[in-house]
Amino acid sequence: MNRAEVLSSGRQPHKVQARSLVCFWASRELGMSMAQLSKRLTISQPTVSQPANRGEKIVKENKLKLLQNK
Repeated sequence: MNRAEVLSSGRQPHKVQARSLVCFWASRELGMSMAQLSKRLTISQPTVSQPANRGEKIVKENKLKLLQNK
């Protein structure tokens, strides 16, 4: 899935999961603010916390980790 697909609107399960992971990792792991995320994803600021919470659940259930370049 490419960046445009992740950032595009839609409720297809694969898009929802990808956006949820982006929100979780960007906010919790990379320190991006909810305001920044809402602008990037063109969704309201309060709405960003829902996919972030969903992303946290996906990460824990699937034991996923964000890779960082060193």
